[in-house]
Amino acid sequence: MARRFNPPPNWPAPPEGWQPPADWQPDPAWGPAPEGWQLYVDDDRAAADEGPVVEEQQAKAERLARPGGRRGLIAAAVGAGLLGLLIGCSAAGGDDDQMAAMTADRDELQSSVEQLQRNLEGANTARDAAEDRVTEVEAGLAEAQTLLDEAEQQLTDRETAVAEREAAVTATEEAVEASTIPGDGVFVVGEDVAAGSYRTDGGAFGCYYAFLDGLGADADIISNELSDGPLRVELEDGDIWQSRGCNDWTPA
Repeated sequence: MARRFNPPPNWPAPPEGWQPPADWQPDPAWGPAPEGWQLYVDDDRAAADEGPVVEEQQAKAERLARPGGRRGLIAAAVGAGLLGLLIGCSAAGGDDDQMAAMTADRDELQSSVEQLQRNLEGANTARDAAEDRVTEVEAGLAEAQTLLDEAEQQLTDRETAVAEREAAVTATEEAVEASTIPGDGVFVVGEDVAAGSYRTDGGAFGCYYAFLDGLGADADIISNELSDGPLRVELEDGDIWQSRGCNDWTPA
């Protein structure tokens, strides 16, 4: 006697006339069949005879669907789409080859997902390495900037020292120039020139100097000296002193 597939009411309804393959198993997401449910019934059973059995099985399924039952219909609704696809493929002439193809597609998709996950992990690792490198570069730039600031400060200090030295040299030169006595002239020490020790390299045709007792043409010579070489003289405030044919006199 022929038998037909009799799915529970909490499972998706298969296409008319569909029969499960020999190795077919229901999706666990559909939930279990009600206790005592017959998955296969005689195909020629009278409707009257089937009525009580079907009604009893439906009643059990409804009890399971109520709050507090062992399973609701939510899991069945979640898996309904996938079951309909699988059953549709089988009912339209699908067989184990179609199931195997779908399984292969699923495995390929899973492999692709895993590869993408590995790629993502690699990208995250590369990003972390790049961030670490950026941190190192920024630290190096900060250190270089510190060294540059120090070098600029040293340069500024050196320029300041050079300017101060040049100012001192200029002041010395000005002081020397101010205290230099020309090689020709009559001078009142303390008024025209400062008192002190002076020296000269001499003159091209001899260097002459004299201490006088006055400024007039009739002034007498107190002492004098003539030389072709270097000369040295001590001048005191109030002296009237004459130099002729000499190079400049500078503080000795």
